[in-house]
Amino acid sequence: MEDLFQVGVITAPHGVRGEVKVFPTTDDNARFKNLKTVLLDQGRGTRELEIEGVKFFKNMVILKFKGIDDRNDVERMRQAKLLVTRENAVELGKDEYFIADLIGIQVVSDEGEELGTISDVLHMDWIRMGFPPPMTRSPIRIVFVWFRYMSLSPFCISVRTASSHR
Repeated sequence: MEDLFQVGVITAPHGVRGEVKVFPTTDDNARFKNLKTVLLDQGRGTRELEIEGVKFFKNMVILKFKGIDDRNDVERMRQAKLLVTRENAVELGKDEYFIADLIGIQVVSDEGEELGTISDVLHMDWIRMGFPPPMTRSPIRIVFVWFRYMSLSPFCISVRTASSHR
């Protein structure tokens, strides 16, 4: 089970006072207003950053971290992931799960046939852009839609193998 969840990626500095533009990788951008700290993934470890300010611009979140007051300080943070601990993650409702907790789960049909293991979850941005998700020959693609947070309470799925997609 994952203990850290990615909530965004720093894309660039914003202005000259140490603010950063963050591409959110969470379903609810407003959650940044309730965060006091995030963990900066530095590749070899993490660094806790205290959030001093939050603004929103188009699809981006603008963050100001305490003690980071210069554009040069944030230049090195480009493309760094922002993480939260499980304790600071959003609270889930009944039958809701984090995507990270679904990876590795075995999928079984209603008839008991083992279909495989969840290896990834593709976001619906592919559809909005007009591109179908890439199909390969081996994996079975299970498609379903969720809103806001994933809920696995009663839902319908359709299973198509790559060979039936032709």
